Amino acid sequence: MCSKTRFHGPVLPIKFSLQKLGSFAFRKFLKSYLKISYHIISYHRMIILTSNLEKIREIKEINPTLKIEIGPDLEEVLADKDTVIIYKSLAAGEGYVVEDTILEIDGKEIVDIKWKLKSLKEGMKLKWIISFGYHTGTHIKVYRGEVDGIITIPTIFPENAFGFDLYFKPLGMNKTLYELQKEGLKNQFSPRALAIKALLLDTPIIIKDINTIKQWTGNYQNENSIEYN
Repeated sequence: MCSKTRFHGPVLPIKFSLQKLGSFAFRKFLKSYLKISYHIISYHRMIILTSNLEKIREIKEINPTLKIEIGPDLEEVLADKDTVIIYKSLAAGEGYVVEDTILEIDGKEIVDIKWKLKSLKEGMKLKWIISFGYHTGTHIKVYRGEVDGIITIPTIFPENAFGFDLYFKPLGMNKTLYELQKEGLKNQFSPRALAIKALLLDTPIIIKDINTIKQWTGNYQNENSIEYN
């Protein structure tokens, strides 16, 4: 499929003088042009890999042009958020984009929060952080979105509630993500939407050469619990 994709990027001006070719301004323009062209080509090739149908629905709401493939659950290493997404992306393979979600509670990263819903307490200050990792074939690029909020403990648990939407109230709002979703407003407060924006604009916070990534020898996150955002 990718080999048949035709790239229609910005057109490079044909007429330019040798003086302009050597100028700093032109070299700066050429560098920018090549970067934009490369990312547009990469965009047509990248595929978001997930096994979560609710997540697929949200991604399609945010940007319906993104390619998504339903795949297996990937093991997640037990480490900091940057290490988790790098190894998850490495496991997914070239051309794929994977996602990881964590909460930062009272300044402390809880990377395996999806296994610890019962540890959440009313009024906790937190930051909901979503990372996308894109395997280019030579590098892992990490893109991120973050939203501040507080924890509220639900008293009812609707069957259609997704992840911790019932628990998360964005800062300055008096409604949870679950309530905002029912009003069609959740994506305005979603770190997933911010991470997708960073992906499409190609503004990574980390670029890691895959040849420098060592084989993981540490522990992995718990595999015996519910799916979490």
